[in-house]
Amino acid sequence: MIRLHAVAALTLLLICLVSETNTASSQNRQRQFRGTQAHFGTGIGLFTYHGRINLSDSRSDANFTRSSDPAFVFFGSFPILRDRLFFRGLLGLSNLNSLSNGGTLSNNEFLNRELFWFEPQVAYTFFPGSKKKLLPYAYTGFGTLIADPFGGSSRTVDQPGVGGPGPDRSVFTWPLGLGVDYSFNHKFSFFVDASFRINFNYVGRNQGGTNPHNSSLIMAGLRMNLVDVKRSVDDVPPIELPDPVDIPPYSPPSPVTREPSNQCVLLEMNTLFFTEDSLELSPIMSSLLNENIEALELSPACCAIIEGYTDGTDTETEALQFSRERATAVYDFYTGNGIASDRLAIRQQGTALPCLKKEDPDCTIHRRVESVMVSCNTFPGYRN
Repeated sequence: MIRLHAVAALTLLLICLVSETNTASSQNRQRQFRGTQAHFGTGIGLFTYHGRINLSDSRSDANFTRSSDPAFVFFGSFPILRDRLFFRGLLGLSNLNSLSNGGTLSNNEFLNRELFWFEPQVAYTFFPGSKKKLLPYAYTGFGTLIADPFGGSSRTVDQPGVGGPGPDRSVFTWPLGLGVDYSFNHKFSFFVDASFRINFNYVGRNQGGTNPHNSSLIMAGLRMNLVDVKRSVDDVPPIELPDPVDIPPYSPPSPVTREPSNQCVLLEMNTLFFTEDSLELSPIMSSLLNENIEALELSPACCAIIEGYTDGTDTETEALQFSRERATAVYDFYTGNGIASDRLAIRQQGTALPCLKKEDPDCTIHRRVESVMVSCNTFPGYRN
């Protein structure tokens, strides 16, 4: 049985370490998983006695046992230091089937009578309880374990030694435990913990050389927050609104008159992309050219150099001729829609750049015509 308790304690410790390595983002969550005020809890578990069978005899292999019985636990707690350090008062009851433990165990009331223990404890949580859904904790304290608390037996055991006789039904306890609490919501949570109790000399016996028994407890149960952490509307401080500010009526700014500039401010015009071996202007191309025409009409200081390009499938002479024919098609469209010819110039570029099949398998960007904007006062230098 001691191995079972050791495995349970190691498992709880592993859960604590895993929970401690949770990501930082989960540590910064603002949701309050559990209340940090007073709590009440109850649980069931397995209480195990580790010690002598006959308290009057010395300990030996034959006079030693580990006996386990169901246990019922009740506790209340409140915070000492915010939501990290808590005081917990624990009441426990076990060995309720004591009447079945007769025979040779009848002189040990810790084995054949009901057990009751009370322990003031201090519990420390490894993280702020309100910020963690899975919360590991450790606890210790000091308490008393009483056999036959309801007075069903009047047996006492006189042991030799210094001091007078005392009852064989009370010991001091020092619990050491680990646990994990899992929050369902801000009100309820589920807990599992395991503890080992080191017992001291029997209460009132004052005798040296005694070898009191020890005990352990594994339990699970529910914990309830007694104070609702949800803030009511009355708890929220009112928002202070600033005093109203007088805003003067809007008055539009005076129009700014500017002298016409001789510099072209257009930076970019629509570019046309042709299909292979084509000079035809599609409806989409015509729409793009109409936008260019509208921009030229609104910018009389701008002139256009029409540059034609083609891919590298032809000879250099053929490429220059074909790129000029494409540029001429755009030139004719401009002049046919109201743009003066002295604002336009044609430049055939041929295959100015090689076609990179890896980046442009169809060489689409090489079969194009661009309208490059320049200021008209420098435009004559571009004419062929």
